[in-house]
Amino acid sequence: MKKYIFILLAAMAFVACSEDEKTNDMSIQPVKNVPQAITDFFTSEMGKTGFKDNFFPPIKTYDDNTPLDGPLHTATPDTCCIINSMEKLATIYNGDKEFPNIDFSTYSLIVGKATMPYQSFQIKSQSIKETELNLILNIKVKGSDTQFPAEYQMRYWGIYPKLPNKPIVVNIIQL
Repeated sequence: MKKYIFILLAAMAFVACSEDEKTNDMSIQPVKNVPQAITDFFTSEMGKTGFKDNFFPPIKTYDDNTPLDGPLHTATPDTCCIINSMEKLATIYNGDKEFPNIDFSTYSLIVGKATMPYQSFQIKSQSIKETELNLILNIKVKGSDTQFPAEYQMRYWGIYPKLPNKPIVVNIIQL
């Protein structure tokens, strides 16, 4: 009887370890040592805050979000894209600067923006977890002590090892 209990406990321990290995997925970190030309391009063209719209063309709407032909009201919703080609990058860029060279056979680019409440935020870190269905982008931010009377758009970007073309979910985590 003791022999069967020992075998049962050993089997349970093996199953528990196997289950931990399935859920303990490693996060994918942005590439370090990105060429300066890429950093300079995205820093200048995306801006950190405010209304710089070189990325993600604004959507012209009435207050009820009905698209318009004229410039009555512009709004751009929160968005995030995985870019795996220069052609895709060109579809979301409104500026007039030449793109830096990015090897999309080896790397993926993530660009996005999010509406932040009433203060500016500094991005402290970002990483991606891959699940069967999607990619989860975790962005850790720290807010400033200065409060603003309105929301603002925080912009972010990162070069990652080549990512699969899956839907992306963005989690902004305030520290």
